[in-house]
Amino acid sequence: MRIEITHNETGDGEGFEARGASLFYSYDALLSSLDIHKPQKQKTSSLLYRVDMKMLPPESTPVFLANTTEKAAQIFALAYSDQNSIDICKTIHRTRLTPILSTVVTTAKLACELKNDRFTTFTDFFAQHYDINKLQIDKIQSKIAKDNFYRASIQSVHSNTASVAAADIHTLLQALSERILRDVVVFEYDGEKRKSAQTLLQISARLAAIARIIDENYTPEAKIREPITGPYKRDQG
Repeated sequence: MRIEITHNETGDGEGFEARGASLFYSYDALLSSLDIHKPQKQKTSSLLYRVDMKMLPPESTPVFLANTTEKAAQIFALAYSDQNSIDICKTIHRTRLTPILSTVVTTAKLACELKNDRFTTFTDFFAQHYDINKLQIDKIQSKIAKDNFYRASIQSVHSNTASVAAADIHTLLQALSERILRDVVVFEYDGEKRKSAQTLLQISARLAAIARIIDENYTPEAKIREPITGPYKRDQG
């Protein structure tokens, strides 16, 4: 589900209001701010988070970021609700909503960086916020075929490594997320390395979320569990 633009403003800049599965978005062109609101019953809304668009690259337009944030919010809601809802306002208690939304927006910004091939900005974030030696992503031009492919590698603080390659960026991130769990974390759950293992688990989860955000074929709404109806019956055997 993408955001639905409900109101447009024209003038020197383009402002808009939009709604998603549970969040409202409003962009003020004069202030260059994208506000994210929780709707209220009295036809008003409470401000949850404000994004200063002046701090983002031109490629990350307000509509682009709002759509990316909306998808990220739905993916987070799925995770917190055990695949039962894409409504983050109903899934998360109101006292925790703003802090979690901060993580949602940051994750959406990272997805935008990848969509715009800003790999250095993306990897710099992980270097600054996680205790690892290296995360690297490269876009490679094939000499045989004209298609591009991508390569990624990670090195833990204890020098355990994993590397993957893929034809598209979302497959690359998903593969790296899985490879971290399979080939790196298992070597970090030993005594003093346990803290590093927790860091790698966090990185793996974040990479998997970003992979789903940028995968155009991934629809959060389609991942909601179907409700169980009727009486439960044991298999007769």
